[in-house]
Amino acid sequence: MPDNLPRITERAIQNWVGEPSFSRGRRYFRNGAIFDARREGMTLKALCQGSAAAPYRVRVTLSSSGVADAECSCPVGAGGHCKHVAALLLTWLHHPEYFREAPPLAQRLRDLDKDALIKLIQRMIDHNPELETAVEVWIPAMTGQGTIDAESLRRRVHRIIDHIPYEWGASYAAAAELREVVKEGEMLEDAGRWWEAAQFYGVIAEELMESYGNIYEEEGEFIEVLSTCGERLGLCLAELRDPGQREVVIRRLYEMVAWDIDQGGYGADEWAHFALVEDTTPEERAMVAEWVQKALEEEKRKGTETEGFSRQWRLQAYGGLMIDLLKDVLDDEAYLELCRESGRQKDVVVRLVQMGRVDEARREAASLSDYELLMVAQQIDKEPRRRKLARELLSMRADSTNDTRILGQLLAWAREDGDADALFRLAQRRFEMRPDLASYQAWREIGRQRGDWETVRAEILRSLEQQGAWRLLVEILLDEKAYDDAIAAFGSWRQQASWGGHHFMVRVADALAEARPQAAMEIYAEAVEQLVAQRKRPSYAEAAQLLKRIRDILIRQGNARIWDDLIASFRQQYKRLPALQDELNRAGL
Repeated sequence: MPDNLPRITERAIQNWVGEPSFSRGRRYFRNGAIFDARREGMTLKALCQGSAAAPYRVRVTLSSSGVADAECSCPVGAGGHCKHVAALLLTWLHHPEYFREAPPLAQRLRDLDKDALIKLIQRMIDHNPELETAVEVWIPAMTGQGTIDAESLRRRVHRIIDHIPYEWGASYAAAAELREVVKEGEMLEDAGRWWEAAQFYGVIAEELMESYGNIYEEEGEFIEVLSTCGERLGLCLAELRDPGQREVVIRRLYEMVAWDIDQGGYGADEWAHFALVEDTTPEERAMVAEWVQKALEEEKRKGTETEGFSRQWRLQAYGGLMIDLLKDVLDDEAYLELCRESGRQKDVVVRLVQMGRVDEARREAASLSDYELLMVAQQIDKEPRRRKLARELLSMRADSTNDTRILGQLLAWAREDGDADALFRLAQRRFEMRPDLASYQAWREIGRQRGDWETVRAEILRSLEQQGAWRLLVEILLDEKAYDDAIAAFGSWRQQASWGGHHFMVRVADALAEARPQAAMEIYAEAVEQLVAQRKRPSYAEAAQLLKRIRDILIRQGNARIWDDLIASFRQQYKRLPALQDELNRAGL
């Protein structure tokens, strides 16, 4: 390894990519999957033959502390934590001589004269004819002799998105290819050709939005590309000065926001929304607000055809954009009217509180959903002088809500305030809403501090018994080490459960193994019979592990001979199940 480069270890590689990718990458390294390896200063580049027909492009940049940055063209290569990056780094670690040293490509290109560059580009096009389309797009804009060739760019986009095969990884590869196309716009930015760059990003965004319903993707990889277009368009808008050009870009950004709202909120609009609010003049924001107002009116005209959550969400989203656009000019009453018009009732409540119209805020809060009320109360609670009101608003739902988040927030506030009575009531309400061991333990912790827990506990256990909630009763009694009562409750549960539940049975037996070993062995044995009855090898393997627990108990008791007789009898009983016998052998039984 060259002395001027940082040393890297297998441990450092494993820490960078993670254990699964490291193990797979080591197999790729050993199989010689890395080829055409080269080093450009602190950057390592190579091709890696993966599972796809075409090799993946891998790049790693090193720093004094190890790996600074990495990237791979494989479906999961964003960030450079894949097996192909591991294979590249392992090759560098063990065979640095495989890497030919080369100056950066940009430097080598600058050393060529014009004729040589022309010949190079022509040969590249001959080798890959699709590059001709890219050149057609760029020549007019880069030379200042015209605008972006929109039709050629559209053809490039559709060549990528129109024929993605329905197989894993294909959509990631296509999205990665399209991201590379988007990055080409940065060359126009570097040349100060912001209008051409805006046209470039706008065409890609337009084609993605129009074709999205027909694009095959795994998990939003093309939404990410669309969001990037919005980010770059925002940068272009900040640099443009011509009013006409700015309006075109603003219109495209608004179309991206409106598209995302109509789609249900994929998240492609974040940067576009930001640019419309932060990179526009007051007059331009007023213009966009008019467009938003038309969209709100259109949603209202749709009426009952689109009633329901989706229509309500669209109204709120458009209303939120309108508020952001006009936040500097809206007075309180206009703000309230806009919020009501767009169904943003929680914003109405918050503003009424801020205006001191508390009684009106209480009335309006009654129409909020549980989650909306929780968000409102948490927002109001940030102001110390309004914390009492926040608790009051949320407490209105304590007895009727089925949302444990509300009770959780009220419990946190009660602890903060040191309100023991409220803590007890809320813990009881949470247990009634979600009767499980965790909520019982929380209630018990609070109840013991009051001094009357034993009376309350007796009532709880009696109620659970009357309800036939034997499973929870067993869990509580085991947690409190009331083993004999737990065994009795377990018997009632067994009468109630017709068959199955061996996972619960094993947990009970495990809890009893030390204090009540005989009962534990009986429960283990019953679980073993259930597992064997399933006639599946995985169940046989699990049964063998339970038999080992019975063996351990008997040996601790000094009853090794009883164990020998038991396992011999068990093997004889199931001698016609060779898979079971095999699993017993594997377990050393």
